[in-house]
Amino acid sequence: MVGLGAWEQVSSLLAFISRMAGCDRACLPPGIRSMHKQTVSGTFVLQIDEVINISEPNEHRLADTRGRMLKLLLTDGTENICGLELNEIRDLSVNSPAGVKVLVKDFEMRRGVALFGPHNLCVLGGMCSDLEKKRQKAMAELEKSRKRLQLIANDPMDDEISHQEDFDANQPSRRREVNALAPSGSRISANDFMRSPNQNRGHVIGETDWKPRPKNNRSDLEHLQQPTYQHRRRRTDVKL
Repeated sequence: MVGLGAWEQVSSLLAFISRMAGCDRACLPPGIRSMHKQTVSGTFVLQIDEVINISEPNEHRLADTRGRMLKLLLTDGTENICGLELNEIRDLSVNSPAGVKVLVKDFEMRRGVALFGPHNLCVLGGMCSDLEKKRQKAMAELEKSRKRLQLIANDPMDDEISHQEDFDANQPSRRREVNALAPSGSRISANDFMRSPNQNRGHVIGETDWKPRPKNNRSDLEHLQQPTYQHRRRRTDVKL
């Protein structure tokens, strides 16, 4: 016959490997997420569903780094709260299994966020299998995304293409080819041809509205001021 102490150990073990979601026994006070500059007194057993490192960018939030700050998603089965790790808790990391149980006591609330440290949070252990599978899947996808970004950042082809373009633009032979394409008498240079389309306003040599300047040296203003008619001479051979 199994003693009472053994049954308590079995029930405690089942509680560690089970999920608190849907539990009817809520232990957190109601309206806890609206508390600000208040202390929640008492001892509570909560479950951590998610741990991320908010001191790092998105691609590294599931990695432990020096000077970390962990954000915790905790639940008592009914109420969910967010928590922040102010001081490092050694037994807690981003690699902690999803569904791990913790013992918290006398913690402060700031704008609905609980503040924890080694003095008021103790890791008990346990996990939840379905939550852990989701966590492992999310970590695998994040690792793939991180490697893909790393490959793009380390791709030497982009640097080679940009260097080749700069090299071609500075070659004298390339400049001679561009100057040969420009119409005779044009003021378009190789530098103008190699500018971006926005700088050239979308114009292309050979398709612009370029026109040769008039041969005379008169300015456009003098040309406009020229009279459009001539005075007729008075005929003197008319007989009266």
